[in-house]
Amino acid sequence: MPTSEVIREFRSKVKRGELDDLQVVYRVSGGMPSEGRLNEEVRLAGVNKASARSAALPGEAGETREATAQLEADQVQTLYEQVGASLEGMVPRRKARFLPDTVIGSITLKVAGAETTLFFDADERAEQPVERGLAPGEADAITSLELLKRNLLGRKEE
Repeated sequence: MPTSEVIREFRSKVKRGELDDLQVVYRVSGGMPSEGRLNEEVRLAGVNKASARSAALPGEAGETREATAQLEADQVQTLYEQVGASLEGMVPRRKARFLPDTVIGSITLKVAGAETTLFFDADERAEQPVERGLAPGEADAITSLELLKRNLLGRKEE
Protein backbone atom coordinates (compact mmCIF):
# COMPACT_ATOMS: atom_id res chain seq x y z
CA MET A 1 0.00 0.00 0.00
CA PRO A 2 1.48 3.40 -0.95
CA THR A 3 2.48 5.80 1.83
CA SER A 4 -0.36 8.22 1.08
CA GLU A 5 -2.94 5.42 1.39
CA VAL A 6 -1.51 4.19 4.70
CA ILE A 7 -1.68 7.75 6.06
CA ARG A 8 -5.21 8.24 4.75
CA GLU A 9 -6.37 4.91 6.23
CA PHE A 10 -4.65 5.71 9.56
CA ARG A 11 -6.35 9.11 9.80
CA SER A 12 -9.70 7.62 8.79
CA LYS A 13 -9.56 4.87 11.44
CA VAL A 14 -8.51 7.37 14.11
CA LYS A 15 -11.39 9.67 13.18
CA ARG A 16 -13.85 6.76 13.48
CA GLY A 17 -12.27 5.62 16.77
CA GLU A 18 -11.25 2.25 15.28
CA LEU A 19 -7.93 1.91 17.11
CA ASP A 20 -7.63 -1.86 17.62
CA ASP A 21 -5.41 -2.56 14.60
CA LEU A 22 -3.34 0.64 14.73
CA GLN A 23 0.25 0.98 15.83
CA VAL A 24 2.62 3.94 15.92
CA VAL A 25 6.36 3.57 16.43
CA TYR A 26 8.27 6.79 17.14
CA ARG A 27 12.07 6.49 16.99
CA VAL A 28 14.87 8.95 17.56
CA SER A 29 18.50 8.06 16.94
CA GLY A 30 21.86 9.54 16.11
CA GLY A 31 23.48 12.77 17.13
CA MET A 32 27.02 13.88 17.81
CA PRO A 33 29.12 11.44 19.88
CA SER A 34 30.46 14.30 22.02
CA GLU A 35 26.90 15.31 22.98
CA GLY A 36 25.61 11.81 23.70
CA ARG A 37 23.94 9.89 20.93
CA LEU A 38 20.32 8.76 21.12
CA ASN A 39 18.62 5.45 20.38
CA GLU A 40 15.09 5.70 21.75
CA GLU A 41 11.67 4.41 20.82
CA VAL A 42 8.03 4.78 21.85
CA ARG A 43 5.32 2.36 20.68
CA LEU A 44 1.58 2.86 20.83
CA ALA A 45 -0.53 -0.17 19.98
CA GLY A 46 -4.27 -0.57 19.77
CA VAL A 47 -6.53 1.12 22.25
CA ASN A 48 -4.30 1.50 25.30
CA LYS A 49 -0.83 -0.07 25.09
CA ALA A 50 2.34 2.00 25.25
CA SER A 51 5.99 1.11 25.65
CA ALA A 52 9.26 3.02 25.65
CA ARG A 53 12.85 1.91 25.19
CA SER A 54 16.18 3.66 25.46
CA ALA A 55 19.33 1.79 24.48
CA ALA A 56 22.96 2.39 23.62
CA LEU A 57 23.77 2.50 19.92
CA PRO A 58 25.72 -0.50 18.61
CA GLY A 59 29.38 -0.20 19.62
CA GLU A 60 28.67 2.32 22.38
CA ALA A 61 28.53 1.82 26.13
CA GLY A 62 25.28 2.33 27.96
CA GLU A 63 22.34 0.64 29.54
CA THR A 64 19.02 -0.34 28.05
CA ARG A 65 15.87 0.82 29.80
CA GLU A 66 12.40 -0.35 28.93
CA ALA A 67 8.93 0.31 30.30
CA THR A 68 5.35 -0.48 29.37
CA ALA A 69 2.05 0.97 30.47
CA GLN A 70 -1.67 0.78 29.91
CA LEU A 71 -2.93 4.24 28.96
CA GLU A 72 -6.44 5.61 29.08
CA ALA A 73 -8.24 5.13 25.76
CA ASP A 74 -8.88 8.88 25.37
CA GLN A 75 -5.16 9.62 25.86
CA VAL A 76 -4.25 7.14 23.11
CA GLN A 77 -6.97 8.58 20.84
CA THR A 78 -5.47 12.05 21.33
CA LEU A 79 -1.94 10.80 20.61
CA TYR A 80 -3.11 9.08 17.40
CA GLU A 81 -4.93 12.27 16.35
CA GLN A 82 -1.78 14.32 17.00
CA VAL A 83 0.33 11.86 15.00
CA GLY A 84 -2.10 12.02 12.08
CA ALA A 85 -1.94 15.82 12.11
CA SER A 86 1.87 15.98 12.53
CA LEU A 87 3.03 14.12 9.43
CA GLU A 88 3.45 17.13 7.17
CA GLY A 89 7.10 17.83 6.38
CA MET A 90 8.14 14.24 7.07
CA VAL A 91 9.53 12.26 4.15
CA PRO A 92 9.75 8.57 3.14
CA ARG A 93 13.16 6.84 3.22
CA ARG A 94 13.81 7.38 -0.51
CA LYS A 95 13.61 11.17 0.01
CA ALA A 96 15.33 11.34 3.41
CA ARG A 97 18.61 13.29 3.34
CA PHE A 98 20.34 14.36 6.55
CA LEU A 99 23.73 15.74 7.49
CA PRO A 100 26.09 13.48 9.45
CA ASP A 101 25.47 13.42 13.22
CA THR A 102 21.88 14.67 12.79
CA VAL A 103 19.38 13.36 15.31
CA ILE A 104 16.95 11.58 13.01
CA GLY A 105 13.37 10.90 13.98
CA SER A 106 10.91 8.58 12.36
CA ILE A 107 7.28 7.66 12.73
CA THR A 108 6.08 4.28 11.50
CA LEU A 109 2.35 3.88 11.01
CA LYS A 110 0.94 0.36 10.97
CA VAL A 111 -2.65 -0.09 9.86
CA ALA A 112 -4.21 -3.54 9.44
CA GLY A 113 -0.98 -5.14 8.20
CA ALA A 114 0.19 -2.23 6.01
CA GLU A 115 2.90 0.13 7.19
CA THR A 116 4.91 3.15 6.19
CA THR A 117 7.77 5.04 7.83
CA LEU A 118 8.37 8.77 7.55
CA PHE A 119 11.56 10.57 8.63
CA PHE A 120 12.39 14.03 9.94
CA ASP A 121 15.19 16.08 11.51
CA ALA A 122 14.39 15.56 15.20
CA ASP A 123 16.53 18.48 16.42
CA GLU A 124 14.78 20.91 14.10
CA ARG A 125 11.33 19.51 14.88
CA ALA A 126 11.93 19.67 18.66
CA GLU A 127 12.47 23.42 18.46
CA GLN A 128 9.27 24.15 16.52
CA PRO A 129 6.72 24.00 19.40
CA VAL A 130 8.88 26.38 21.43
CA GLU A 131 9.29 28.75 18.48
CA ARG A 132 5.54 28.72 17.83
CA GLY A 133 4.78 29.39 21.49
CA LEU A 134 2.37 26.47 21.83
CA ALA A 135 0.42 26.09 25.03
CA PRO A 136 0.75 22.68 26.77
CA GLY A 137 -2.60 21.46 25.42
CA GLU A 138 -1.63 22.40 21.88
CA ALA A 139 1.52 20.29 21.67
CA ASP A 140 2.13 18.33 18.51
CA ALA A 141 2.70 14.58 18.35
CA ILE A 142 6.49 14.79 18.67
CA THR A 143 6.26 16.80 21.87
CA SER A 144 3.59 14.49 23.29
CA LEU A 145 5.50 11.32 22.39
CA GLU A 146 8.68 12.73 23.93
CA LEU A 147 6.79 13.49 27.15
CA LEU A 148 5.28 10.00 27.15
CA LYS A 149 8.75 8.49 26.67
CA ARG A 150 10.17 10.52 29.57
CA ASN A 151 7.24 9.56 31.81
CA LEU A 152 7.47 5.87 31.00
CA LEU A 153 11.24 5.76 31.49
CA GLY A 154 11.02 7.78 34.71
CA ARG A 155 12.99 10.76 33.51
CA LYS A 156 12.67 14.26 34.83
CA GLU A 157 12.05 17.14 32.43
CA GLU A 158 15.20 17.88 30.46
